Amino acid sequence: MAHVVIMGAGLGAVPCADPMRKGLGAAHRRRLLGSSAFCEFTPSNRWIAVGWREKYFPRTLRSGSTAPVHERYVCKALGAHTLKDLRS
Repeated sequence: MAHVVIMGAGLGAVPCADPMRKGLGAAHRRRLLGSSAFCEFTPSNRWIAVGWREKYFPRTLRSGSTAPVHERYVCKALGAHTLKDLRS
């Protein structure tokens, strides 16, 4: 059994994690690491500045949207200690 850690939980990592789950199968553990509990669509910040969107429109909770895809989502700043903590 492999333990796959996807570092970063932005617009690149989240879309690549689902095909990885399908390719690896259910026997392998997966963890998605990110520094925020929220997923934000950063390009929309300029829309907020000019009044086209509300402040929290582009923000969603990560735990609800990724729970079916990933075994575990870890919300903490990344560093060398983070990977050591995930071994358990």
